[in-house]
Amino acid sequence: NLKKAVELYEVALKDESVDKKIRAAAYADISRAYLRWGDLEKGNDAKIAIYEKGQAAGKKAEALDPKSAAAVFWGTANLACVFRTRGVMNSLVRSGDLKKGMNRALELDPNFHWARNTLGEIDHSLPGVAGGSDDRAEKFYLDVMKRDPHFTPTMVLLARFYKDKGDDDKAKEWAQKVLDEKNAHPYNDWVKFDKRDAKAVLNELK
Repeated sequence: NLKKAVELYEVALKDESVDKKIRAAAYADISRAYLRWGDLEKGNDAKIAIYEKGQAAGKKAEALDPKSAAAVFWGTANLACVFRTRGVMNSLVRSGDLKKGMNRALELDPNFHWARNTLGEIDHSLPGVAGGSDDRAEKFYLDVMKRDPHFTPTMVLLARFYKDKGDDDKAKEWAQKVLDEKNAHPYNDWVKFDKRDAKAVLNELK
């Protein structure tokens, strides 16, 4: 299972004879795995404990390769999940830190779509008085779609975004695109998360 795989991976990475960039990429993958693991955990305390491990793995990756967009992103993304789980006020207070990490990831790799997704989520979740902007959020999401029309995590976010905005037709359109996508990637995310989330949006709109 995911927990066992992560633990075995971390033990293997203690071998410092392995090239730094290879170890950095592996720690970034572990950081991402912790985030997914945390999402599946029950109870806020358990979630936060896992997300904090993911943040630590991201920091290890960034220390090994400071120019790794994945390292910067997944470490910051786990931090964002900690704030989200603790409550919106924490997210409001620390949104500047999160944006800084996302923008840094995009500086390192302008096509790192996860970072644009997160910037869109931050803008959509924050009220205007706190620096949020639905117009900016929509632009972030649509920019990803222009760069990569098959990136299904963004399709899910667009479906949720338009549902929140009351545009049911667009919400249904993007949710259905997730289900109909023939070249979806990341493929594992599409199989495990994106199709499920798209179906949830469609069910909510019935």
